[in-house]
Amino acid sequence: LLLSCTTTSVLGFASRSVPSFLNKGFTCETRIAESSRLQMGFLDDVGKFFNDMSGGGESENNENDDDYDDEASVPTTQILSIPVESMKQGGLRLYLTFYLMGMQNTPEKGSWRTSQPDENYSIELYYQDMTGALAIRLLENEFRLERLGSTPSNKYLMQESVIVQGILDELDTCLSEGDAKATDRLIQLQTPNALEKARDSVSFG
Repeated sequence: LLLSCTTTSVLGFASRSVPSFLNKGFTCETRIAESSRLQMGFLDDVGKFFNDMSGGGESENNENDDDYDDEASVPTTQILSIPVESMKQGGLRLYLTFYLMGMQNTPEKGSWRTSQPDENYSIELYYQDMTGALAIRLLENEFRLERLGSTPSNKYLMQESVIVQGILDELDTCLSEGDAKATDRLIQLQTPNALEKARDSVSFG
């Protein structure tokens, strides 16, 4: 999904630029110009707002998270790690949350469910068969993807790869779309080719 800078009012906030996938009738045409800086700032501000309102990101829909309540005891596999120069954690979490909400019914209705754990700046995505979950960690100097669960099903692994590639595409959009200054973007990487290296590392399994 590409980013559009059409102005929209969201949750009572003044009309500011928001991701086009909030509108069902969005086009794939990208229009990012002088509003790029406002857009990134808006996402960051709203992300911080949601973090404060949720008491640090606690999910209201954790009734099905029993298998992962004690995360310290859950087997965790690192999928990829990208060194980060700077990150607007609240804004990037909100941006990716919107993307993942749009993917919840892929490949079929109810395939995925998003959740925000107690820790700040993380998103967890649970697959319908509960054999595995994808965790996004937005750390101060690192963007990390982890798999939760010791025996994920083959179906989960296939769908996980689709989601991971989609997340990397969204990061690429944040890094390269439009003419925003580097300091106004949601994320900056330590090395220019870090995203491509990450993509190669998960190209298949």
